Amino acid sequence: MIKDWLSKSEITFFMSIIIPLTALGISWGIMTARLQEIDRRQVIIETKLETQIQTNQEIKISLTQLEKDIQYIKVALDKHI
Repeated sequence: MIKDWLSKSEITFFMSIIIPLTALGISWGIMTARLQEIDRRQVIIETKLETQIQTNQEIKISLTQLEKDIQYIKVALDKHI
């Protein structure tokens, strides 16, 4: 019964269209999900990068302040020696 039904040319024709379209739809969905995951990871990485840049800027400011303090100490010691 099913073999007879599947052997009809109309059914074979529609199956030859439906199966590839279904596979294309599934593939499209998987790729869309992957792209969304990549976008999500990109946002996380950009956020971490911005945080790291801010931290590096704070470190540069601290180092500059330390350098000024060291220069002040050197000048003060030179005056006393």
